[in-house]
Amino acid sequence: MSTVASAGLGGVVHNQAAIAATVGSVTIPWMEKSKLDKASAATLVAGNAGMGITFPFSASMFVLVGSATVGPLLDVDDLVLPLLVGGLWCFLHRLVVTWWLVRKSGMTTLDRSHRLAVAVAFKQGAATLLLFAVVAIPLVITSGGMALALSDWTGVDVAESVSVIIWIPVVLIITGALLGRRRLPGSLRAWWALLRQSAPRFGVVGVTVVFAFAGANALAATGLPQQMTALLNGLNLPLWLLAILIGVIVIAVAAPLSATATMAAVGTVGVATLVAAGVPATTAAVAVLVFSSCEAAVPPGGAPLYVACGIADVDPVKTFGRLLTHYALPLLGIGVLITVGVLPV
Repeated sequence: MSTVASAGLGGVVHNQAAIAATVGSVTIPWMEKSKLDKASAATLVAGNAGMGITFPFSASMFVLVGSATVGPLLDVDDLVLPLLVGGLWCFLHRLVVTWWLVRKSGMTTLDRSHRLAVAVAFKQGAATLLLFAVVAIPLVITSGGMALALSDWTGVDVAESVSVIIWIPVVLIITGALLGRRRLPGSLRAWWALLRQSAPRFGVVGVTVVFAFAGANALAATGLPQQMTALLNGLNLPLWLLAILIGVIVIAVAAPLSATATMAAVGTVGVATLVAAGVPATTAAVAVLVFSSCEAAVPPGGAPLYVACGIADVDPVKTFGRLLTHYALPLLGIGVLITVGVLPV
């Protein structure tokens, strides 16, 4: 359930730290009650959070397609289906990892007193499934025949005028507020208490994001993208080896930066280089996005890792080895196999 929930939220939220916090706060206590050790529980939640990058429509996807380097090579509508398929390959990998972690652990069946009947669970929580329904509204309006019909009716290019990046969060916030309105504070004093409790968390996330983009800008200022482009284009490497090299570079940059900042720093270079080597633009973009989803899986790790470890109350260092072997290296392999065409997208 933790893995499936991460995949579901990955198709809606796309923020790895938010996925780790939302899923981890519910499922890590479940896993601990089932006798899974804390380090494994945190590893599973942090590793699964990367699915927020490998499903459309993540911010990393739009940064990549909106860049001056990749923009002329690729249209965002052409990337949706290939990225969805690529995300499903990554989801399959995580299901295998989850099965392996559970098999190697000493987990036991959760006590019956902690479980609900399926019918009762759906009755209590079915309304939250609306979050997955309403997120489709901006997507339907801005793509396919609906976008063409609305554009003809209004005389305005709806796909250009309606920003999916802005309206998906807006729709989610409004729906979440309506679904949880009874849990919202009922007075100014209660609102103030909520804000005071939440502010430190926003500070941590804000600093992480700011410094991630600062790091990307610093790399760009040194001329790294131009140097990498010249270097990679000058290497006469077989495609599989070039894909591994690009994957290692992207994953190495994603370790200290966020996935979105990684796209801004080196992701566009990776896509352009693969396209120059004869890889279709959509395939190259999916592969590079898969590489960048290792934000939490490579030491020192990103915000999702520390969120998951904070919930599990475990030292992040204890998760580094398993995240590297169970998530980062397999994702590198998946990206390479997508690049050379073994895994179709």
